[in-house]
Amino acid sequence: VMVALLFGVSPRELLSLLPEQAHQAIRAKARALNEFWQHDVAPILKAADEVFLTEVQVPPSPVPWWLRFIPLLGPSRPEVAVLDLQQQIERFRPAYMKQVLAPLKAALTKYDPALGQHWSRRFAL
Repeated sequence: VMVALLFGVSPRELLSLLPEQAHQAIRAKARALNEFWQHDVAPILKAADEVFLTEVQVPPSPVPWWLRFIPLLGPSRPEVAVLDLQQQIERFRPAYMKQVLAPLKAALTKYDPALGQHWSRRFAL
């Protein structure tokens, strides 16, 4: 189809070669896939954007008891730590599995139960 369109064949001519019922079935399947994507998969992937953080607040290190009585110091503030890629994976992997992969598996197996068996063989959750 793409080659025919690139070489100037009219889309109407291509449609005339395809039976009307097959065309309608393909369009219905495309609409169903689009709805599945919009309602089930897209929200999961949007949530995935918020799982990994490059910076996290670290509680301040403990202050010796005698420094707590000096009023000039004031309360200690949390520090911000910058995480590299490996640290992000180690820290946020459980949240990613729970918030992204498990719901994605549920959505895909609801759409096609055969995917559940394939998923189970490839990825143990």
